Amino acid sequence: MGVIYRGKRGETWNAEALSAREHLEAQKGSLAPVAVKGRRKDRATVEALITRDGSNCFFCGSALEGDVTVEHLVAVAHGGPNHISNLLLAHAQCNQAAGHLSGAEKVAMALRLRSTGGAL
Repeated sequence: MGVIYRGKRGETWNAEALSAREHLEAQKGSLAPVAVKGRRKDRATVEALITRDGSNCFFCGSALEGDVTVEHLVAVAHGGPNHISNLLLAHAQCNQAAGHLSGAEKVAMALRLRSTGGAL
């Protein structure tokens, strides 16, 4: 969600608000090239992520096979955007275990899970 804060020192734009302004200024049309609401499986988004990252779970490294969820590296609750650059694919159980961890904590969790063979 794009947010613009106004205060005594002027305006502060978050990354999504800046991106939206740049798109509008360039008249490129869509404000969010690939947007996902919640953890909805958007086929185009999933296919783009598979092309970019492969078809394995970000956290445990095992094949996704039909158990696919879209996860935010930086949670929306922590200011992360709904943009493909902030999205990854994970098993539902791995996604749930990650919860609202920070991006660094999610990467550490992935490294730990992969080193232990994917055991939660």
